[in-house]
Amino acid sequence: GNSEKQKQAKQPYAYLDREIKLNLPDSMLIDYELKVDRISGLPLQLSDASFKGDIIQGIFNVRSVNIKTPGGQLKGALNYQASPKKEPVIDLAVSSTRLDLNKLLAKKEFGAISKISSAATSLKVNAQGSSLRKMLSQGTLNLETRNAKLIFDGKKQQPMQLDSVKVSSIKGKSLQVNLEGKYRDTALKSNITLDSLLNRLTGTTPLPIKLHSSLGEASFNAEGSVRNISNFSGLKLDINLVGQKLQALNNVLDMKLPADVVYNLSATLKDNKGKYIFQDINGNIGRSDVNGKLDFLIPDKNSRPLAVTAWLHSKKLFLDDLLDKEKPAASEDRDGRSLPAMKIPVDLIKSLNAELNLTADNIEIHKVLYKDLQAQLKIGNNRLLIKPLKVGLTGGVINASWDT
Repeated sequence: GNSEKQKQAKQPYAYLDREIKLNLPDSMLIDYELKVDRISGLPLQLSDASFKGDIIQGIFNVRSVNIKTPGGQLKGALNYQASPKKEPVIDLAVSSTRLDLNKLLAKKEFGAISKISSAATSLKVNAQGSSLRKMLSQGTLNLETRNAKLIFDGKKQQPMQLDSVKVSSIKGKSLQVNLEGKYRDTALKSNITLDSLLNRLTGTTPLPIKLHSSLGEASFNAEGSVRNISNFSGLKLDINLVGQKLQALNNVLDMKLPADVVYNLSATLKDNKGKYIFQDINGNIGRSDVNGKLDFLIPDKNSRPLAVTAWLHSKKLFLDDLLDKEKPAASEDRDGRSLPAMKIPVDLIKSLNAELNLTADNIEIHKVLYKDLQAQLKIGNNRLLIKPLKVGLTGGVINASWDT
């Protein structure tokens, strides 16, 4: 078709002004080649596309597909088989040697992820059905990516390097995602089970999610649901975090955790308008039990540091486990003070903004027992303020404040 108005506006155009019907014998073979300068009206930015194939015995074949995009070049093949007596069958295979999803989809970010790229990607789809719903419920999908890179929002923009990503869905069952790679130079392996691709694409919410991951020597398990997986809104997960060395999380969290102890923690994670909430925290850090609630805001690209607000309680708190393994000499242990000398976790103070409301029935510091601890810690702008600080000692109560 043709439009003088569109020509004058220098806008791309293409349309058919009439329908063409052909009744061809099954024995006839048609070879075809189609070239398109630009494809618009799709969420993808596509240009310079070429398709070659044939039509024979009711089977529509695309032997080769070559599409240039701002995010990379796509190559593949398509087999489409249809007849009056059978539902259509589709076999699709597409690959790319370099793919930048931000440019391909013309998106600046994907939720908390600011950039996604990969060195090699392949997609295979086999589906049968007269509608998208039938195809998704009866088809199979396999997506594999190698050497992918994800960059999250944050002032340091450190990437997650994924050596391998495999996504599979078989006949409408759950969507399986397997990841292997590194995050902040720490080995990462993850197996994620999501709801079926059919429910994902047709908007069924909330979506069930099950996750098992290892990050270095830490093990992380979660099960629950999410309303929008692109930005993790409507999130509700029951989680469990287990590890042998708390300090092994320093590089992952971009913090300086002073304690080098075993930990086993469980909680329910929810989101509330960009804030993430750990409810019903329960477990152990070293020899100390802990339970309570914690809210946090993750760092963003505007240089906002990690912000944490917590309300924690312990029946018995071993402060030596949480602050430093190094203990002072016996002559310096008390030095005539009601409270012993302790190292200040300066690196931790610099790495986050936090307000910690802490209570403990019993507390042990350098083998000295205290009781009924009440403290509020505020950390921010390279400052640590503890006020109030109240703790019981045999024969009395200590009231104090600490500003560093």
